[in-house]
Amino acid sequence: QEKRRMPVEKEWFDKNLDKLLYCLMQSFSLEDKKQTDAQKRVYYPKDQFNRDTKLIKKGLGIKDKRTLNSKLNTLFEKGYLAEDEDNYYFPFIMGKDHLYYLIDKELLKALTSSSNGIGIGIFIYLAFAANAKKGYQFTITELMRVLGYQTGKDRAGGPSFQLVAGALAGLKESKFLDYSYKKVTLNDGHIITNMYITNIATKTPE
Repeated sequence: QEKRRMPVEKEWFDKNLDKLLYCLMQSFSLEDKKQTDAQKRVYYPKDQFNRDTKLIKKGLGIKDKRTLNSKLNTLFEKGYLAEDEDNYYFPFIMGKDHLYYLIDKELLKALTSSSNGIGIGIFIYLAFAANAKKGYQFTITELMRVLGYQTGKDRAGGPSFQLVAGALAGLKESKFLDYSYKKVTLNDGHIITNMYITNIATKTPE
């Protein structure tokens, strides 16, 4: 089973970076295991990308090439996409201290076909966090901060809160993850409700 390396840096999760486009390209990518340059082992031929453009624009919900190019340029500017004459590549920082999440390629394809950029960001973030810390707990507000949404004025009734909560619920409904609730008493006596992951998909849900 082929796997793809997903960034977990703060910049990658920001709402202004199109995670759906990045993951669509990764899901269409190929792997050359004989390639000695690790940065170029996973690639996406440009001629294949050109053939896939109509499908990619449909997946992103856009119609014009200019918008697609703008989204690609942001990936280039942030260092998540590179190119040569023939191929696109997906650079990553080398070294033992660099963190990333490895996801099954077929699971990534399923995610891109059934979720949006918000949902994909949530899945990658929670999958990494749950693997890194046993008993990890989270809230919708935390997910909002991770994705670059303001949390001070936008509480449970706000549009950003509803976007994030809806994407999380969609992941659960599609069986990409599951979670439960736990009441926590703070030092000041207030009781809040956290969520915790009970299951994260490692292969395409049936």
